[in-house]
Amino acid sequence: MPTIDECLSVEDAVTPDNLADSVGFLLAAPPFSMLVDSPEAGKRIIDAFRKISLDPLLVFKLSLARDQFPQIFSHSLEVAVCAAIIAQSTEGKFAQNVTMAAASGLFHDLGLLHIDPEILRSERDLSDQDRQHIYSHPVIAYLILSKVPEWHPTVSSAVLEHHERIC
Repeated sequence: MPTIDECLSVEDAVTPDNLADSVGFLLAAPPFSMLVDSPEAGKRIIDAFRKISLDPLLVFKLSLARDQFPQIFSHSLEVAVCAAIIAQSTEGKFAQNVTMAAASGLFHDLGLLHIDPEILRSERDLSDQDRQHIYSHPVIAYLILSKVPEWHPTVSSAVLEHHERIC
């Protein structure tokens, strides 16, 4: 039986094409314009976003983020662009890797959508319990992505580990 999230839809939903358009605007201005080697490299990054497969669950989550939590959405899009730029600079001939890196950045904070918004918007010192809720967001995002075969386990694992420290 599908979850409620899998049954919901929104008008003017996020699509790979409008993600790519947003990325084009980001890449056209500093600081991102300074990070791309050439117009062709920018086009390849934009194309990578057009190739991101969005099932209805992810469309709903991203649209919710864009409309209700614009800071989370903007941050995720910027992280996705950075990840794509890095992936392209290290493995530029492998477009699939650039798309996977972009998807990892785009989806990395989806778990924050399941945290009490009052905790996220709070300007007071967070309690230990509040911090634990925030720290759980990579696990929540992993669980969301584990339901999407296109992105599990590669992207879901990257999302799960995005706050891990390498010592």
